[in-house]
Amino acid sequence: MNNIKAIAFDLVGVLVKENNYSLSGNEKLLESKFGIINNNSEFYQWATQVIHKPKKEIELMLRNIVLNIYELRELNYDQLPPFKLAIASNHLSIIHDWINQTQIRH
Repeated sequence: MNNIKAIAFDLVGVLVKENNYSLSGNEKLLESKFGIINNNSEFYQWATQVIHKPKKEIELMLRNIVLNIYELRELNYDQLPPFKLAIASNHLSIIHDWINQTQIRH
């Protein structure tokens, strides 16, 4: 009998790998603060001051970065037994949308 009820993983570097996607200067600057400025409001406050763009534009840039640099590691998820999965990350909340679009969500 399987006694495992749940498994917790870190997201980036464990379940997700980073691609060699070429980022623009502003995108590199934003990405360099992933994991350093973890609070959404603090991140957006910093980003709008440094990049001089409105929050909505910063958010679109962040979504584009996440969409292009992250890739779910190839694991055979269909062969895993059913269990609860917890994903830990110090990433910004925009990562939730990306997670919901991947196979791991199912």
